[in-house]
This record gives sequence, structure tokens and C-alpha cells, in this order.
Amino acid sequence: MCRELYINNKTFFKYSLFEILISFLSFFKSIRMPCREYPIALKKENNQLAEIQNVPNGKACNCYCFYCKGDLIAVNKEENKVTDHFKHYPGSNCTLSFETYLHWLTKKIFERFDFIKLPSITFKDLYVKYWCFESEKTKKIKDLFSKYNLPEEFRDIIQYEFDLNVLNPFKIELCTTEKRLKNEEEQIQPDILLKLDSMDLLVEPYVTSKVDARKLAKIKEIDISTLAIDLNTFRKENRLEFTEEDLTNYLLLDSCKEWLYLSKSFREELFNEFMCLLDKRLNERISMVQDYANHAADIEKNGNEMKSTQDTIEQLERKIRSLESVNSDLASKRRLCIRSIYSY
Repeated sequence: MCRELYINNKTFFKYSLFEILISFLSFFKSIRMPCREYPIALKKENNQLAEIQNVPNGKACNCYCFYCKGDLIAVNKEENKVTDHFKHYPGSNCTLSFETYLHWLTKKIFERFDFIKLPSITFKDLYVKYWCFESEKTKKIKDLFSKYNLPEEFRDIIQYEFDLNVLNPFKIELCTTEKRLKNEEEQIQPDILLKLDSMDLLVEPYVTSKVDARKLAKIKEIDISTLAIDLNTFRKENRLEFTEEDLTNYLLLDSCKEWLYLSKSFREELFNEFMCLLDKRLNERISMVQDYANHAADIEKNGNEMKSTQDTIEQLERKIRSLESVNSDLASKRRLCIRSIYSY
């Protein structure tokens, strides 16, 4: 049974309900169902990551599954018609999902990072999410405007779309995974905890869904800045054909990261950075304001001079018209005199 999708009264494409069902099943199978194949595993001798292209074929790869600890087989012969991959031995009952696999691999790569670049955040976002009810912050901004006595017509020039980065990149002093954190009542287990040189940072990778509301509420109680990392985009773009370098480069991108929460101390750092940037921007506008004031004075002066000149011209024109009138009278009298002389 087929259905047609119409857009603006035009047939866009045809599809069957069966095809839709198969697509959904394939998607959830790739995410939730046991993952039998993947491109990176662990070496037995050193527990280091091993890529499928860099190990001997078959059982000689000497690799194992991090999840079930079972031995793996490498499928990477040149004559293979399938994508190179590791697979479990026949009969394995491993229940590893591809989502769990990507989570694990992300954690292993984060353990190797020395630095992390945090995504920028604008003052507007911060204000809307955290500061719109904080009169103290608003007062400080108004006081800064008052300091420079900026005319009202120049305030539109000052934009609040500052990208705040706070000394990017940050040095990672310690990376731990699955460490339990406790508050006064409950505890949470973040995926990745980073000890940076100036703060703690939680990192939560996700494939199908971000941190739920309950966990986010606990994070806010503990008050630790938290980043979400989108792994679903990477999964869609690469499937099984990726290397450790591919995932590493992806995790370094700003586009895959999103702020879930900013701690109070970190927000204060960002606000101080914003105030410094705003102060610099306002200071740069001082010369513009002065130029504007000078220009306005010049315009007024020139306007007064033009008005004075115009008045003088009008006075001269009136005198000219008066002289022309006198000259016309004299000419008329001259003609009368000439006619009277000739009449005698």
C-alpha cells in the first residue's frame, strides 16, 4: 500500500508503509540492538585501542571486546566484499549496542586529550538563561554606560552579541569516567569528569537523547558546568567506516558541543569578561561620539553662517530692486522732459 506526500499540491515522493516500518526498525536496530561489528577494539597485550586496518586478519588480531571481554575476529582481507570490521566469535551472546560502543570510544579518546576548547556563548544567551532577573548585573551595565555618558543615539551601536570564550583552550589536568558525584541527598554518575586548570567540567556524550531533566536538576544542585556532545551526527555520517582520528577530529569541533549548564563561578567569569569587552567597545566609541559632537557643532556653525549670508543676499536684492525702481522713474522723467522740449 503506497501513500503520496503532497507539498504545494505537488507530489513530492511516494512511499509505502512497509518501507517506513523497515527504516525505523533499521534505525533502532543500529542504535539499540546488539552491535556485532565495529572498527576499533582493544589489544590484549596492552589494552590500547587497535584499528581494524592495523591488525592481522582473523583470530591473530589478538583483540577483545571491552563490553563482554570476549575475543574478537578481524575481518580485513583485501578480497573481502564487506567493510573491514571486528566481529565476535560465532555463538557470542554479547549485548553491546552501537550507542554504548560510541560512548565508550568517546571516553577512551577524551582520556588522551591534554586540552579542550569550549564552545563560545553569547552574552544574550547568558542573560536570557541566567541573568534576566539579576538586577545587580543590569545595574553594573547601566553604570558602565553612565561612566562614558554615551548619547542615546549611540547605544544601538553597542551590541551584546559578544562571543565569550574565557581563555580557550583549557588545559585538562585530570580525566575520569563514570565517577560518582554526591550532593547532600543523592548522587549522579556523569560520563566524563574533567579537572581543568580553573574549574570542573562534566561531559555528557549522547546518540539518541541528551541528559534527562532529573539528572540535569542534580547537576544544577552540585553546580558543575556541563557540556553535551552530539554523537548521532557522527554516527550518521560515518557508520562503521571511521578511524580513531576521525572521531578525535570530530570531538574537537565546536559544532558538536552544546552547553547544558554553567556553574555560578563560571558565569561570573563570563560576566567579568563581558564587562571588559563592553568597556573596551565603549571606549572605542568615545572618539566617534566626539567626532559626532564636533560634526554637529560644525553643522550648526555652517548653518548660522549660511543663514547670515542668505540674509545679506536678501538685503542686497531688496536694494537692487529699489535702485531699479529709482532708475525706472528717472528714465520715465527723462522721456517726459525730452517730449516737452520737442513740443516747443
